[in-house]
Amino acid sequence: DNATIHRRATELSYHDALTGLFNRRYLEEALETEIRRASRYDLPLSLNMVDIDHFKRYNDAHGHTRGDDALRVVARRLREQTRNADIVTRYGGEEFLIILPMTTKPHARLVAEKLRSAIASTVIDGGAGGPETSLTISVGVAQAGVEANSITQLMKMSDGALYAAKHQGRDRVVLAGGADQGR
Repeated sequence: DNATIHRRATELSYHDALTGLFNRRYLEEALETEIRRASRYDLPLSLNMVDIDHFKRYNDAHGHTRGDDALRVVARRLREQTRNADIVTRYGGEEFLIILPMTTKPHARLVAEKLRSAIASTVIDGGAGGPETSLTISVGVAQAGVEANSITQLMKMSDGALYAAKHQGRDRVVLAGGADQGR
């Protein structure tokens, strides 16, 4: 019984209660492991940082309960559109990080575009007579070893690319270190 309770407590400590995705605590441990593995075996590793566009506006217009529902829908779509080997995490609020082992930056961009398209085409139920709507995401893409060799550097590069995507009008994917990041 104690072993079951301990296993369940550990599992809960690594998952976000709202979305069921891995949480920030798990992200940090998994990313450290994946960076070490990629470096040791000379394998590519990419990170996609995802943010739901204008989510505060959505929450203000539809209420926090509908906002929570939308977060669950987005989380489910992200999980459905990624491989089993990919690690989808809720970073906080409306931000998600996806660790893509054995994935180069060009391939991570393709994954990000697939995610962007899937989210944009997903209908979000308006509930209680409210109108159906959709959301968009912006994504920043970085690759370990190319832009960064540590968790901090990799997250900073993907965050910078995400910020560039937001600055360029949202609903887009930007690569870290690319010409589109500097605009």
